[in-house]
Amino acid sequence: MWMGFWYLFVCAVVLILIKHHWSRRKIYQLTCSLHGPPALPIFGNALMFWCKEEDIFERLVKVVNNYPSPMRIWLGPKLVVAVKTAHQIEKIFTSSSASSKDDLYRFLKVFNGDSLFTSTGKYRVTI
Repeated sequence: MWMGFWYLFVCAVVLILIKHHWSRRKIYQLTCSLHGPPALPIFGNALMFWCKEEDIFERLVKVVNNYPSPMRIWLGPKLVVAVKTAHQIEKIFTSSSASSKDDLYRFLKVFNGDSLFTSTGKYRVTI
């Protein structure tokens, strides 16, 4: 009786993981061309940043300096694309889809405070 339950449970979990992976196949295909540190299944590169809060930024800088821009970092199931050049950053900031930020930016407020980079919403810049 219990063996049948566990068999059904494991099959259901495997099917859910396959469906989830299949729904994200486009993201995986697009990130194949980006450089970045090797990622573990489920955790991605998150274990690289398992340290004191003060050391996260130093580790991030170390990782970003080892790969060309743009690069990919997987934080669990979340994809982070990091850029280094001013030209790439300008393209991102002038994009209309960059006005609302992901929840991941909350962690950057520890280092950067409320700024154009970490704040959310639309901005009107006057010169």
